[in-house]
Amino acid sequence: MVQERPDEPNRGHEAEENDDCPICRHEFGMPWEQIPETTLTEKLIADGFTLSPDSELDDAALWKKLHAIIDRLAEWGTYLHSTDHLSDRELYRKLIEEILPEPTKDFESIQPPGETDGWQHHIDLAGTGSDEDIQIYLRYYCDDEVRERWRRELPGMEIPPKEKRPYDRDRFLPGGEGHKG
Repeated sequence: MVQERPDEPNRGHEAEENDDCPICRHEFGMPWEQIPETTLTEKLIADGFTLSPDSELDDAALWKKLHAIIDRLAEWGTYLHSTDHLSDRELYRKLIEEILPEPTKDFESIQPPGETDGWQHHIDLAGTGSDEDIQIYLRYYCDDEVRERWRRELPGMEIPPKEKRPYDRDRFLPGGEGHKG
């Protein structure tokens, strides 16, 4: 079960659970379940990307490929968040092995060209709700006020010590903190 963060309301749309979702019918002209799926891996490969294993790339090549992927995702309205706890190599590996292969709705296949420009997909690399991600979020990303709220609302939960993020990437990412665009 996904646990919501106390500082953030559930912004997700639970359409996947309801084939008769009126918002889906209005927005997409069809039930959620009928919208075709694809993966970001498939889209990147169709766009000419080669997704080499990280072990085949030196640091410079990996950095270049990682940022090419990030930029292409942003062109498609897909933005990464909470990446500062991962090295470039860890982020690249997580993207190609876990995130990019995940099925996602293929809105482009059901909308006329240019009409999906307003759609955004935000991928929070510390936001799955898993115990590990909650600990990462509490350790690196939330402020003292939020940490205190977690202490009050979940008194039995161990709150990790706050640590400085080991990397400084998020604020430079498209759609990231401090970035316009």
